[in-house]
Amino acid sequence: MRVGRDPRVGRDAAAARSEARDAREAVTALNQRDAAVAVDLLVGAVERLMRAGGARGLIAGGGLERAWRDVHAIAAHAALQPAPAAAAYAATVFPTSP
Repeated sequence: MRVGRDPRVGRDAAAARSEARDAREAVTALNQRDAAVAVDLLVGAVERLMRAGGARGLIAGGGLERAWRDVHAIAAHAALQPAPAAAAYAATVFPTSP
């Protein structure tokens, strides 16, 4: 699966949104949600690579094994969990109290 470049997402979009004068809670939540989704996609890609690599991908110290370990360590960060990031963004877009 190839993911096209969308100018509304990604590092450059996040930087532009955060540097805008009207950077507010919704922008921060949107950037967090985008980062969580990106990491989730990255984990999926590394998982597919590991399956394709078979037993050779498990060689200790190998590039694929290290990438798998590093990506999973990054994905474990609390700020990069998809469900809480999506909930935080939804709360800014659809506030429950006036």
